[in-house]
Amino acid sequence: MADSIAQQIRDVLEKNPEITNQELYTKFPKVRPNTIRHYKSGFFKKKAEKAVKNRSVSKKTKPAARISQKSIKQKITSSAQKAAGKFKKTDLEKRVAALEKKVDRLVDALSGNSPAVPSKKSGPPTKPENIEPRIKELERSLMTFINEKRSKIKSDMSSLDELQQVISKRLTQFVASLKNKG
Repeated sequence: MADSIAQQIRDVLEKNPEITNQELYTKFPKVRPNTIRHYKSGFFKKKAEKAVKNRSVSKKTKPAARISQKSIKQKITSSAQKAAGKFKKTDLEKRVAALEKKVDRLVDALSGNSPAVPSKKSGPPTKPENIEPRIKELERSLMTFINEKRSKIKSDMSSLDELQQVISKRLTQFVASLKNKG
């Protein structure tokens, strides 16, 4: 089966895009000149559209210009790890352990199982005045800890904000459980 006239004209134009209309008329004598000009202009329009698309696609897919979310997260994580490496890990671990012990003591005091806090009753204390100063002290020490770290690591605010949110959430839950039981 022979190619269509449009396909034949496209083939000729691909081989020789500088061909004139007169030369096309002599190559295709049975085809009307209007038809030849129409196919020729359509060929060049499509070629121009493809060139524009290729330029826009190449601009969109430059790897240096576009950074994926995954690589951004990796950069943030690595910068946070570098920033954390600048400080003595033992100091940080000691402070976190001390804060965890304070939280554990408060939980034990609430449940009445604390050996450090002598209580006459086996149940939780009924007066919230006894526990509120401890809660405020814990909150103050946590906030000073967070503020110190925030001032030291200005470039990595997001991880400290997450830490502050987690600690604030736990404190809120703890205070709410005290108020519910008291």
